[in-house]
Amino acid sequence: MKRTRKNLLRKIEEKKIVEKKNRSELAAIERSFYQEVMNEIEEMQIEMITLSKKERMNEAMRLNLELDKIRKSLDELIHLRIRKILMFSTWEDGEIKNMTNEEMILYSDLKNAVIAFENTVLRKTEKSEDSGAEMYSSSSIQQPSEIKNEDIMIEKSKGERKIFARVIAPTGRIALPGDRVLNLKKEDILYLPEKIFNILVKRDKVEEIRILRKNV
Repeated sequence: MKRTRKNLLRKIEEKKIVEKKNRSELAAIERSFYQEVMNEIEEMQIEMITLSKKERMNEAMRLNLELDKIRKSLDELIHLRIRKILMFSTWEDGEIKNMTNEEMILYSDLKNAVIAFENTVLRKTEKSEDSGAEMYSSSSIQQPSEIKNEDIMIEKSKGERKIFARVIAPTGRIALPGDRVLNLKKEDILYLPEKIFNILVKRDKVEEIRILRKNV
């Protein structure tokens, strides 16, 4: 077990060294790296609890110190990579390589947030080909793709109230009045007419995004 712990700390430290050298891109890392590290940390935590119950306090304290070193090293690695992902989300248009599963989700959420912010400020708008809804973006969590910022804006609804929503599950093809078809993908962000939103929320397809506004 001790050998495994030393290997774990050394593995994270090696990743940090390579990450610091690669300033313009993410260093190569296993897709499930964080999951594997956290699994090992959880095993060590269980062992520490077991040692404490057996009143082997010296061993438990040494193990706790080892865990602190591993967590600190992992935290430093994560922040090195997050800083790069933050930059990519604001100006990178191509495919981002070497992301873990968790980083793909982070990048997708950040990219959507940046686009939503820009579109709110610049008041751009585009119409979904299928539904005519006012859309912000469509991205894939599994493989973040290029997100184009064309003619997007939030328009004030002249009639029915519209709700700012995120798609949490594909809707499939839904027929709408006027021979239109709604077919939304997971992680689409858009304004939906209230009636359509209420139907989709009951099916666990969408969730409302609430924007907090500061009083000036």
